Amino acid sequence: DASGDGAESGAGGSRVLLVLPFDNRTGQPNLEWMREAAAEILSTRFASAGFQPTSRADRMYALDHLGLPQGFQPSRASAIKLTQTLDADSIVVGSYTTDGNGIVAVATLVDVPQLRMLPEVSVRGEMKDMVAVFGELAWKLTKQLDPNFNGSEQTFAAAGNGIPLTAFEQYIRGIMEPDQAERLRHLQTAVKLSPDFGQAWMALGREDYKGQQYQDAAEAFAKVDRNGPDGLEAGFYRGLSLMFSGDYPHAEEAFADVARVLPLAEVVNNEGVAQSRQGKDGISLFI
Repeated sequence: DASGDGAESGAGGSRVLLVLPFDNRTGQPNLEWMREAAAEILSTRFASAGFQPTSRADRMYALDHLGLPQGFQPSRASAIKLTQTLDADSIVVGSYTTDGNGIVAVATLVDVPQLRMLPEVSVRGEMKDMVAVFGELAWKLTKQLDPNFNGSEQTFAAAGNGIPLTAFEQYIRGIMEPDQAERLRHLQTAVKLSPDFGQAWMALGREDYKGQQYQDAAEAFAKVDRNGPDGLEAGFYRGLSLMFSGDYPHAEEAFADVARVLPLAEVVNNEGVAQSRQGKDGISLFI
């Protein structure tokens, strides 16, 4: 058995994972949103474990590149083709069904380089604990990927459990919805239901930014935890939003905050632009 080498020993930062939306086997169209919820929860947990889950945007781009619809439920062969397009090492495919008031979620890891499937894992729980159910599933898959992973199962599976399920559903509907006005409506509802929901604030900020509602975008990005996974990106886009709003002093502060951690050229240059717009000498910041 090769499960201890190659595939699993490269766990952590070098391991790129593609989590596909789960197959809805409930027979209930109103639970279709959980397809994307499963992928979102698992990807978030994998990122916290040190893996590199492919972003939803990259997955959508790859589907479009291959001429496949966004709601596509791939076979194993087409899933591997999709993974190769994204240069990922493993795919996670799964499904969920209902069991009275409960939900049963199952998933399988496909090791792309070795073209083999690892043993299926499953979790059952109450529907109201859906986030925790997918969190536990992510834990079991993480232990398959890296048997030596030493995080706490309780902490790992419980991440995000403080978010009401109603808010989480609105967030997922907000990132899935093709119509921008509907996306905004769902995301605004999500942050009203859960004012500390950083992922929803981040998504709302992106929508406001795309819609050139820069003041609203700056306010949304400011609600994202600076120390969280989206903190630096939120800080950068907050700086841009403030600059486009004409608030150059706060834009300069936002870029400076990001530059202290991540002094990339685009961050430092924008800090210089914000300084220059205030009549200061920002030449030293242009690189």
